[in-house]
Amino acid sequence: MIEWTADGTDYRGLGAVADEEYREHWEQLVGFFATAPEKLTRRELRALWPKGPGAPSEQTLYRWLERAVAGGLLHREGTGHRSTPFRYWLPAREAEWQADPRWRMQREYEARQAELAELLARPAPIPIPPPPRRKKKRAEPAEVVADAAGQTTP
Repeated sequence: MIEWTADGTDYRGLGAVADEEYREHWEQLVGFFATAPEKLTRRELRALWPKGPGAPSEQTLYRWLERAVAGGLLHREGTGHRSTPFRYWLPAREAEWQADPRWRMQREYEARQAELAELLARPAPIPIPPPPRRKKKRAEPAEVVADAAGQTTP
């Protein structure tokens, strides 16, 4: 982006158009994050954004958020996948949320749900039964015969 110098004889660079666009929309982004009751995904941010020609595209919003994370203005968690999308927040808001017992309980619940989902996603071990025990043959008792004198012989 360029503009005329004050004397009107030359141009001066103002930086890239993307930089200017980011600066113009940063205050609006901060407004969303400053009032958010929790960390926000890109999808949630897009839903908050007023519909119309000024709404950023998915890619533009991603670039703005990543730039804010790189500059330390926002924090991010998640993998960016469908099951754990990136969530963004203002660092100052985290201390406020942590003071709220309901917020802490919700985070603990979500952590337990994630642990359970991970356990359920693992393949169940196939139990290997022990080899069958062989039955020992019992010796048949020998026939005992008594003779006339009362002596027994096998």
